[in-house]
Amino acid sequence: MLRLQIKGSEILKMSGEANNHRLALKARVSYPTVDRWINRSQNVQSIDLAALANLLLDGIGLSPDELLARPLGDFFELVEVDQN
Repeated sequence: MLRLQIKGSEILKMSGEANNHRLALKARVSYPTVDRWINRSQNVQSIDLAALANLLLDGIGLSPDELLARPLGDFFELVEVDQN
């Protein structure tokens, strides 16, 4: 089975921040949320879209137009998961 998974480490790289805490402060998203998205993305079951927008717009520094022009694959990937 395939699932959509956030590319947490790629988003951290895009942000230019050194760590999850700095990214959380910059994006105005709670540290536990950012930490889960970056370090344990395989365990994320749902994503708050307001928090995701803050992460991508404020955390990475994209404008709304730049964000709309980016492919979904820049931020998410399809991964195979074991159904056992």
